Amino acid sequence: MPQVAITPTPRRTRTGANADTPPDDGGRKAAIADIVTRYGRGDSIRKIAAETGRSYGNVHRILVDANVTLRPRGGTPQPPLTTAQARTVVIRYAQRRQSIKMIAAETGWSLKAVRGALADAKVRLRPYRRDS
Repeated sequence: MPQVAITPTPRRTRTGANADTPPDDGGRKAAIADIVTRYGRGDSIRKIAAETGRSYGNVHRILVDANVTLRPRGGTPQPPLTTAQARTVVIRYAQRRQSIKMIAAETGWSLKAVRGALADAKVRLRPYRRDS
C-alpha cells in the first residue's frame, strides 16, 4: 500500500480592520464589546460588518454568543404617524395634489405609513400614473 504524505492545512490569514490584533488578546474582547454596543445603539448587523471589516455571519455569531437579543428582520418598527402628521399627509395629497411617493420622500415617512394615513382618513386614492 503506497504511503500518502499528509500536509497540514495552512493557517488562514486574518483580513479587515482586526488583522493586526492577535485573536486571544484583550483586543478581541474590546472588539466584541464595541460590536455589542453598536448593535444596542441601533446599528444593523450589515452596517457593523461593513465598518469593522468582518463578515455578516461573524458579527451575527458574536452577538448570539454574547446573548444579545436580536431585533426582528427589517429593523425596528416605526411608530404610527401622529394625528398632526396624518393631517399633513391628507393636505399634501388631496389639496396640493402631491403623490404618495413625493410625500414619503420629502417627509422621510415610509410609503406604507403615508398610504395607511390616507386609508385611515378614508381618502380615495388617485389611479397610479407612471410618468414617461
